[in-house]
Amino acid sequence: MLNPTGTPATAPSAPLVEDALKGIAALVVDANIGADAVMGDAARRALATRFFVACVAGQTALFAPALYGFEVDTVLRKQVTAKGMTLPNLALARAALDALPVAFIYGQIETEAARTRARQIADMLALSGTYDALYAAFAEARQIPFWTVDRKFARAAQNLRRQTDGTMAPFLPFVHFLGDYS
Repeated sequence: MLNPTGTPATAPSAPLVEDALKGIAALVVDANIGADAVMGDAARRALATRFFVACVAGQTALFAPALYGFEVDTVLRKQVTAKGMTLPNLALARAALDALPVAFIYGQIETEAARTRARQIADMLALSGTYDALYAAFAEARQIPFWTVDRKFARAAQNLRRQTDGTMAPFLPFVHFLGDYS
């Protein structure tokens, strides 16, 4: 596509993930961002790595439900069983994932409250599962952002809904899609 001067038009660049994370004290991180950091394709791995580096540099505390560990381990097992990842490479990937600075949320009371809220979120967004809704529920309860690489979930969460005061606002405005950043 050409601009009015006849030169190729360039798409507006996406905001930098480093800029988006500035000043954020804490957030909930999706397991797939961790998986992408150690075994995504080159572009996803680079973006996820920059995400984690920016969090560490900005001293952003990273949280996830205890389920995070099982989710990333499942992704790794699929690499072994479906894509032929070797056991030595599996060990390296596990070590890299274990080194990511993610603190797990284990509290039973907090987990039960988040489970109840996750069911509500899943119902409202017509989700087929509750994994992403659980992460969002933890973030909502802690009043911190939730970052995900799940485009479908993020778009559903960001859809406008009528609020109790009659205004329109995103259903879950604290949900951020990593793919919207460069």
